[in-house]
Amino acid sequence: MNTSKIKLLAAILVFGFSSLAFSQTTPSPTLGMEILKDLGNVKDMVEVPDGPFHAVENQGGGILFISSSGRFVLGGVAFDIWNKKQLRTVNDMRYAFNHIDFKTLGVNFDEIKAIEFGNGNKEVVIFADPNCMWCHRLVEETLNDQALTKEYKFKVVAVPALGNDSFIKTKRLYCAKETKPEVLLDAMMHDKTLSLEQVPNCNTSGLDKRLVISEAVGVKSVPLIVAPDGRFTTGKPRDLKAWLELGEKENERQAQIYRQAIKEAAAKLTKQTGSSIHQSETSEIKK
Repeated sequence: MNTSKIKLLAAILVFGFSSLAFSQTTPSPTLGMEILKDLGNVKDMVEVPDGPFHAVENQGGGILFISSSGRFVLGGVAFDIWNKKQLRTVNDMRYAFNHIDFKTLGVNFDEIKAIEFGNGNKEVVIFADPNCMWCHRLVEETLNDQALTKEYKFKVVAVPALGNDSFIKTKRLYCAKETKPEVLLDAMMHDKTLSLEQVPNCNTSGLDKRLVISEAVGVKSVPLIVAPDGRFTTGKPRDLKAWLELGEKENERQAQIYRQAIKEAAAKLTKQTGSSIHQSETSEIKK
């Protein structure tokens, strides 16, 4: 499948714009923003990934999209097609831009032949190139870390991010008769793909889907790692376990804030009414 076809298939429309207006005649990259700031309207801003726009939220809760040149201002509705929801604030957009939800996308890792290892119930996805040294180090260190493999299940998705030679090796991994993860990972990390016996007349439809998925989620540099909570990062983390646990700690922190808020509201209600809330009425917050 050629690159242009992959990009066409991966062109998921995230934003629907309702109007277009010229904001200036002088091509200054900052004038559009300065105008909005002078009006005291800017509340928050985030750059739209892979696009020439910044999303700006004004004090009234409205969203504007400003081109990187500062020339165009678009007003409209942002809609996340992947998650089937409208993005009403810059914080909504920031979250969407920094998280990948493979379940919502309907990705079947068996179909695209991801290489799996680990026995945990929390899923980590690693996009790796067969010619990427840091990818090799990441996979090898993870394989040898029993604490990580006990807690997480890793899915390694080989992608040709570094050129044609990488594509040849990626295809050989995909079409290999061998299915044992340890053999395939060894071949990927130690340049042994040429020694892998191939399936005759290999059907590469799953590989085509893999390339479309990698294009759609924006795999431009490797390794790209997606945590169980959907956060992702590029490059090899200094401490993978610490990075993976960041999301879990933040989720627990938010849960604690929520529980405390409910507790305070219940106490306030009790004080006002002189009666207590039955335990069963608040049991759902005990997680």
